[in-house]
Amino acid sequence: MKKSINAPHLALREPVSRRTFLRGAGTAVAIPWLEAMRPSLFAQAAASEAPHRMIFVHLHLGFMDHNFVPKQAGRNYEASPYLKLIDQHRDDYTVITGTSHPGVNGAHSADVSFLTAAPDAASASFKNTVSIDQIAAEKMGQETRFSYLPLGYDNRSSSYSHSGANIPAIDRPSLLFQKLFVEGSPAERAAISQQLEDGSSIMDFVTESARSMSSRLGARDRDKLDEYFTNIRETEQRLEKNREWQDIPKPKPNADPPKDVTDRADFIARIALMYDMIHLAIQSDSSRVITFNQPNLNDVLPLNGITQGYHSLSHHNGDPDKMRQLALVEKEQMERFCKLLDKLKSTEEDGESLLNRSQVMLGSIFGNANHHDTRNMPIVLAGGGFDHGQHLAFDPKDNEPTCNLFLSMLEKAGVSGVDSFGSSTGTLKGLA
Repeated sequence: MKKSINAPHLALREPVSRRTFLRGAGTAVAIPWLEAMRPSLFAQAAASEAPHRMIFVHLHLGFMDHNFVPKQAGRNYEASPYLKLIDQHRDDYTVITGTSHPGVNGAHSADVSFLTAAPDAASASFKNTVSIDQIAAEKMGQETRFSYLPLGYDNRSSSYSHSGANIPAIDRPSLLFQKLFVEGSPAERAAISQQLEDGSSIMDFVTESARSMSSRLGARDRDKLDEYFTNIRETEQRLEKNREWQDIPKPKPNADPPKDVTDRADFIARIALMYDMIHLAIQSDSSRVITFNQPNLNDVLPLNGITQGYHSLSHHNGDPDKMRQLALVEKEQMERFCKLLDKLKSTEEDGESLLNRSQVMLGSIFGNANHHDTRNMPIVLAGGGFDHGQHLAFDPKDNEPTCNLFLSMLEKAGVSGVDSFGSSTGTLKGLA
């Protein structure tokens, strides 16, 4: 038997369409990028380049700066307490400090400007502008079912149209799941939704289509499809588990709790599930531009050691106990973000990790939520093919425009014809 070698892919038959869907019983499942979708060796020169993605995650209340900002700049910085939680990905991200949107203020109202940089949000005459994700979607969203996905809670996203209107968020993972994977007539969609509620898998409905496609694929593509379907099923199971827990009464403690815990309060679990859905949306190439606006809420999170509302903790005024509790919440947020990076890093697309093809920006409008200070926005930029592994530290008293980062992201993703955005003065210096 001849020894296998890693030879160039030579497709002798017509390649599988990038827009192929597995169908059955009113359901359509988009499939991930497969080697069989690659053009033949002779057509590769004319093929479009690998797809790029952008994910923008906004933490309304940000991070306590002393736990987030490294003390050293450059590549040999010592990871701060929060960055230690994602340090396994150090070579896959850049931490950016000392940037902001000039003129953006207005306390919590300023969050509407996170991706637009529109100034004076609290002004009576304020009118927002288009968000950077919409600019990206106009170019990057042409090849996917959804040109962009605006995610968030309380029906509010970080995405704004050219007229400055907020684009309503998809605020329930189950709705996003159905939006991504369920289609058909209203009656069919209702029936599928009910069956999903009853514990059936969406994969039950596309089995024959999947079997037919699998017979035409190579071993690596079959393995990739199997991994993808497993991820879908695991996400379904988590959704079902969440639904079951909603119907189970909570145990009664011997002592009265400081505050009743509601489903809304457990937003750490909610963002974790939404991160799962983001991964599925990227893996299935359902969309290449995603925003995720995390909530500003004052419920008491169901975490050991937390006794006060999240928003109240952000206004700690130096109180040691409040800062201790706030650190617990912020560490949980960073750990969930790390798991998103884990999933993207471990998922392969055409021989390359999804993380390398996806720019993932985590940040906040607040450099210091305690004082509603919009200077020195905390930012982590992961993936996307940049030369990462550094702390880009700009002047904390004379910030660089965050819009320069937006321009760099557009340029890296191949979005041409955008010379400026918001308060930009050029691309971000030092971001290789």
